[in-house]
Amino acid sequence: MTCTTKQTKGKWLTIAQKWQVIEEHGRLQPSPSLADLARWSQAKFKQSQPPSRATIANILRSATTVKSKLEAACTPKGRSLSQHTCLSRRR
Repeated sequence: MTCTTKQTKGKWLTIAQKWQVIEEHGRLQPSPSLADLARWSQAKFKQSQPPSRATIANILRSATTVKSKLEAACTPKGRSLSQHTCLSRRR
């Protein structure tokens, strides 16, 4: 059995990077468009392509969740450290 990986447009944003997008949205007045935030994210995080407008909208919509994950003990991708354990079996 071969293992294949799914190609994504760019790279996934970490929780800290998502929080930076949220802060950038709140910092600028008037609020930038989703496309503007996507281009800002591409430049700031050196992505090959900007995130989609839907991705930016989802990040902004989940601001409270992103903040709680940032403050909690989570991995950069937002997974709980207590559930993110690797078990190795020795045979």
